[in-house]
Amino acid sequence: MMHTYGAASKASRLFMSPHEINSFSVLESIVKDALELLLDVRNHPVLVTDTAGIFETGTLLGCLRKMQGWNILSILVEYRSFAGSLSRSANERFIEMFDTDLVTLPPIDFVPDWLLPPQHFFVDESALSISSGGSGHSSQAE
Repeated sequence: MMHTYGAASKASRLFMSPHEINSFSVLESIVKDALELLLDVRNHPVLVTDTAGIFETGTLLGCLRKMQGWNILSILVEYRSFAGSLSRSANERFIEMFDTDLVTLPPIDFVPDWLLPPQHFFVDESALSISSGGSGHSSQAE
């Protein structure tokens, strides 16, 4: 069972029991919700824990590392270093397959500093605009 507690003013809680985690989509939804809570500084401080401190917490934090831009090998090394002989290949596969694009980030002012670089997640629309009127180059055939 995983408990995620947010700031007292929010009284945010997510509960994940082993009975609920019977499918990939259920776990994916719970991890997505937990990451959205973790990645909003208005919910800080946050305590993340589970009964063993390995499986659910390790999976959530592996997905958090993925959001931070860590490569998958580094994420799995960290997961295995905490899980030890209790590491689960299913959790490792989940972390590897987790789609970070599912996570909705808060407005940029509420994204934690440790989720750097936040520019990775936010697109500068002005850089994408294409000026009308052409490029000024002619395309004459030789």
